[in-house]
Amino acid sequence: MTDAPRAALAGLWKLVGGADEAIETVTFSGSAHVLPSIFDVTTAATASIAGATLAAAELHSHRSGAAVLPPVAVDSLEACVAFLSTNLLHVHGESPPALWDDLAGHYEAADGRWMQLHTNFAHHREAAVRAIDAGQDRADVERAIASRSAFDLEVDIAAEGGVAFVLRSTEEWRSHPQGQVYDDLDVVRLDRLDDAPAERRPGTDGPLSGLRVLDLTRVIAGPVAGRTLAGWGADVLRVGAEHLPVIGAALPDTNLSKRFTNLDLRRAGDAEIFRSLVKQADVVLRGYRPGALDALGFGLEELAALRPGLVVVDVSAFGPVGPWAPRRGFDSLVQTTSGIAHAGMVAADSDRPKPLPCQALDHATGYFAAMLAMRGLTRRMIDGSGWYGQASLAGTGRWLEDLGSIPGGLTQPDLTDAEVAPQMVDVDGADATYAVVAPPGRIGGIDRAWSAPATGATDKPVWLDR
Repeated sequence: MTDAPRAALAGLWKLVGGADEAIETVTFSGSAHVLPSIFDVTTAATASIAGATLAAAELHSHRSGAAVLPPVAVDSLEACVAFLSTNLLHVHGESPPALWDDLAGHYEAADGRWMQLHTNFAHHREAAVRAIDAGQDRADVERAIASRSAFDLEVDIAAEGGVAFVLRSTEEWRSHPQGQVYDDLDVVRLDRLDDAPAERRPGTDGPLSGLRVLDLTRVIAGPVAGRTLAGWGADVLRVGAEHLPVIGAALPDTNLSKRFTNLDLRRAGDAEIFRSLVKQADVVLRGYRPGALDALGFGLEELAALRPGLVVVDVSAFGPVGPWAPRRGFDSLVQTTSGIAHAGMVAADSDRPKPLPCQALDHATGYFAAMLAMRGLTRRMIDGSGWYGQASLAGTGRWLEDLGSIPGGLTQPDLTDAEVAPQMVDVDGADATYAVVAPPGRIGGIDRAWSAPATGATDKPVWLDR
């Protein structure tokens, strides 16, 4: 293993106010390059999981009264398999579930530019079809896009409420008004939210035992953060709504060890139930576009007023500033528009965009969010106050690029079944037994496993007894 993961971890840890000496408790193992890419996806996976695991170890040390931090260990193969968790999910004897809608993907427009549609949610599919003025068949969509400018379609689809972006080179993205934002924006931020008193809540069963997390996220990054906190013992209540779609094929992976309930925050009664949950929560994870929850009365100030000392972490596509801050976005789309898929295409000498070998921006951002939440909880114990963390897919993309390129990285072979199999565990659900990726990262002296399978939205909107 090279020093790259340790250096990347040190940079992250400094951004969240961690002590330098804590880095020395982390042991890295495994190959320096596991996944095929010209980007250092292996370091990104190893370092981001190490950040979340170190934050869990630190929180556990403070809650248990230990004099020293327990040792932390992260293996690069284990980390990379975890970054593929949604793709590896399956029911024994069956093919993996389909994650992508048939219209999703890359298309070549009349100006010779590639663009990507994301249509996994039905309303995004309908918006794209309206803007493109095409039928529901992929061939119809291909013909319609082939007659239009990619840049015009990018604007028109966004105006209809859909999600699509043009393939840009790194140079084009870095000169774009949104791309310029990340020149001066840290990949993660953790800021004081209020002046609440310190909360020294002891616990010895696990890093987050007895702590409560409201998970208001839907697609991979945020759910991975909530899953990570649940894996370390938190009572994580995922809050959705019947009118908000989910990617059902991903839920058995991203909702492991959580409970799941539906509340429509537009309704007074449900909003009041949610307020009562916030008042007893320790962490709120938010995965909606900046400002979306503010309009419903659940902005930062309102949350902090309901529960002084709350830790809030926001995950978004493009972050809190810039002209695209309010825009919808997903990992693959950010790869397309930020130059990552273009760089892969050039390196592969391909005539089509080449994305990363996994949803690396989603997964890394999810572990960043979990790290922010746990660092916020530790700082609440030490310094008092509520804390506010922020991470974005586009910010993570810039961080990944800054890790450096891997010459010849595309020649790295894909993972074999023999390499993946030891990382898989069985979880019994209500209707099937799922094979899922085991939780990555280890803390000395703490056994960890998924405590429960993912559930549908059938849980009551209440906290479990501490």
